Amino acid sequence: MSTNKTQHYQLNQWEAEDKVLRTEFNEDNQKIDQALQEKADQEALTALQSLVSQKADSTDLEEMRSNLVQIAAGAYTGDGAASRLISLPFSPKAVYLCDKQGRTYASGANLAAYYYGGLAVTGNPATAGETALVTLEAGGFRVVHKSSNGDYYASNEKNTVFHYLALG
Repeated sequence: MSTNKTQHYQLNQWEAEDKVLRTEFNEDNQKIDQALQEKADQEALTALQSLVSQKADSTDLEEMRSNLVQIAAGAYTGDGAASRLISLPFSPKAVYLCDKQGRTYASGANLAAYYYGGLAVTGNPATAGETALVTLEAGGFRVVHKSSNGDYYASNEKNTVFHYLALG
């Protein structure tokens, strides 16, 4: 049995006349193992805290979020109103609109033209002649329904299903 112990971990220290016991070696090994594990855990925690402190603050995160592309795809059924806002969870930068057959234009039996949609981007609505069919707005896009000179500007034609893809 050891006569002395170390100052910090109380490990066994034998004098020449001490009898060495296997159980004392095992106890010392357990103490050393525990101390090394605690040191490794503390080093890992310190490294993690350092990484966290280097990460972006909330302003940087908001800037990154604002640069992410938002996408919405959906459908609506026209209600025939002269003008209608289709709401989105973001303000779009581009919207592609077509009818349920995928058309943006069709010619009728009476040679009338039906304009259903197209591609609208920031600053440039989807148009047919002078008529804006799809206009981007804050929080969505605006569609229309009107006729002029035998042509139909029908991005909100009553009972017609329209599909859109919006990017923000």
